[in-house]
Amino acid sequence: MKTKILGGAMLGLAALMIVGCGGKKETAAANDPSTKLPEPAAFTLAAGQEATLFPFEVGNEWVYEATVEARDNQGRVGSGTQEFIFRVVKVVDVPEGGKMADIEIISNGTVIDFQQYLSNSTGLYQVSVGIGDKNRKFDPPQTILTFPIQNNSTYSWKGKGPISGNMVESSLEGKVLEPIEVTTKTGTLNALQVEQKQSWDAPGAKGTMESSTFWAPGIGLVRLIQGITGENSSGATKLLLKSHRIGKGPSEDMKAATATPEAGAAAATGAPSPGTTPATPPTNTTGVGTPSSGSTEMTTPETTPPTTPGATGGN
Repeated sequence: MKTKILGGAMLGLAALMIVGCGGKKETAAANDPSTKLPEPAAFTLAAGQEATLFPFEVGNEWVYEATVEARDNQGRVGSGTQEFIFRVVKVVDVPEGGKMADIEIISNGTVIDFQQYLSNSTGLYQVSVGIGDKNRKFDPPQTILTFPIQNNSTYSWKGKGPISGNMVESSLEGKVLEPIEVTTKTGTLNALQVEQKQSWDAPGAKGTMESSTFWAPGIGLVRLIQGITGENSSGATKLLLKSHRIGKGPSEDMKAATATPEAGAAAATGAPSPGTTPATPPTNTTGVGTPSSGSTEMTTPETTPPTTPGATGGN
């Protein structure tokens, strides 16, 4: 049996999704003890400024180092490290209030995933995940943060999300912890810490996810630690911010590109998108799928992107 380790959404954020998931449970804390930092950090976020935790402006970019480790129920382990770029390519005002942002995830010059997020007065939500005709919407949009921000507050979400190409019932519990100092490749930042626990149960797609995300005002997601357990394998993913580009408008390479889900779909089939370097991306870029048969190899995760905080999307 072949077990593939598949990646997906940004936030939610989000990072590692398992095909045929299960086995030993990998939690965020177990995979990164450095999350247990000793002291809360100074943190100021004025009322009405919550949207700065994920700045929506065309051209905003975040470059992350993603470290992935996966283990199947036969004890085989795959691991790897790769760089991913998350880029805002479109922002529109929502009639009901707030803004909607389209975000591309790029690896080796190729768009490998497309996600939508909504930010309004009540919170931050993931709207959809997936490329081209495989883009699927959460019903209702999946909660990432609730506004106003209150330390030690909790929230929940229940609905349908795209897993294995099907809309599957899922539930999520989140908690906003006190801000802490977070070490990134760009230095030490004061960041809001959010913990989430999520579960889904469907034929061929049963699993749980635990994640810790860290958000810095005016910057966005600076760190993510995520553990996923399913029926036949488990895995852990860590995102670490390497650099960011906020509020400077579209970069030169972005101006030359066509930023649409259809462009991403072309990249996913191996065809180059305008302004990108041709590359062969993973066969599936999001979500939890069923295992394929006839092979005993385990695909290592070097070529798969991380999922996003709270995301359980799948093609």
